[in-house]
Amino acid sequence: LPVSLEVARLLRAAGHTVLMTRTADTSVTRSQVRAVELDERASVANRGNADLFVSIHADAAANRDARGFSVYVCRGAGADSQAAAGAVARAMASGSGLESRGVKQANYRVLVSTQCPAMLVEIGFLSNRAEAALLAQDATQKRIAAAIAAGITAWLATPR
Repeated sequence: LPVSLEVARLLRAAGHTVLMTRTADTSVTRSQVRAVELDERASVANRGNADLFVSIHADAAANRDARGFSVYVCRGAGADSQAAAGAVARAMASGSGLESRGVKQANYRVLVSTQCPAMLVEIGFLSNRAEAALLAQDATQKRIAAAIAAGITAWLATPR
């Protein structure tokens, strides 16, 4: 959440309108994330006629050595989703200090339920002890947020 809030702050400071699906830090377990809640997140973007939907998460894996960030688009994503994800991935690769795992495809519900270009950014692995320690640092969170905001801003400035 701190990364998302900082991305929103940076984008607003640059003159963009930002809609958030949550602004409070609540602990959500996998069993609590119901399909209705995921659909509601996409509906916020759809009702707001958003130019771009960005979902920001921290990853986890059984492999405790897994590390780095990934940017996801849905399978068969349109050119705008691909271009936006590419812009964020490039900005993250150059500015986050994290290893890039690239742009990947997955049919996450929030990605397929949006009517605008959409991406999901996994900012690193909480299951990797060293990376989790980095992600807990305010400076790392700000660096990641700045990179995500820079990628979004670059994409928004691109003529379509």
